[in-house]
Amino acid sequence: MSKKSFFKTALMAACLSAAGASQAAVQVYTDSASFLAAVTAAATDTFDNLTAGTQYASPMTRSAGTYGYTASVTRSDGSADTFYPAGGGGDSWLSPNVVDDTISFTGFTSPIYAIGGLFFGTNFAGAFAAGLSLDVTISDGTTTTTSSVVNGTTSSFLGFVSSTAIVSMSVTEQASASPTWPTINNLVVAVPEPQTYALMLAGLAMVGASVRRRAG
Repeated sequence: MSKKSFFKTALMAACLSAAGASQAAVQVYTDSASFLAAVTAAATDTFDNLTAGTQYASPMTRSAGTYGYTASVTRSDGSADTFYPAGGGGDSWLSPNVVDDTISFTGFTSPIYAIGGLFFGTNFAGAFAAGLSLDVTISDGTTTTTSSVVNGTTSSFLGFVSSTAIVSMSVTEQASASPTWPTINNLVVAVPEPQTYALMLAGLAMVGASVRRRAG
């Protein structure tokens, strides 16, 4: 192992150890280029092996590169529903059977600290539908962070990088005037670059110091 690789691995381990003892710091990205620059070992599930217009039972066992995970869909009453992928022409998108269903990603087989994707709406025919806004929520099992995609398009990216392992991500639609289905394409999972961890942990330290000063 080269000195550079050893240093990078050691720094990652040190950051992980420090992050585990503190509250999660989460950085939100709205463009894929910045997100990908902040992570390493990124892998993507394109959903292109799904057939648009065909129902799939939930939960589904999926993978993005070497990362395995579970995708599931539930109705507003908490009962299970089915997936009904949209898109077509070799580019399938993951969407549910009912407009107010929640799509969830859980059960990651390897720890992930970054997750993102393209979020938008589709219509009854499975084509892109303008005007849908979505809430995307991640959790580390203790804290949650929610961000929104407003009037999503097929290129609307949202990504999260956390200082602690992410255990779930959920996607729900905001109120819509017309039947529009929440949809995701190109799910990306990864771990942060060591320097990204260092900056996030430094930010946490500054916040902690500020709280202590106010408390004093």
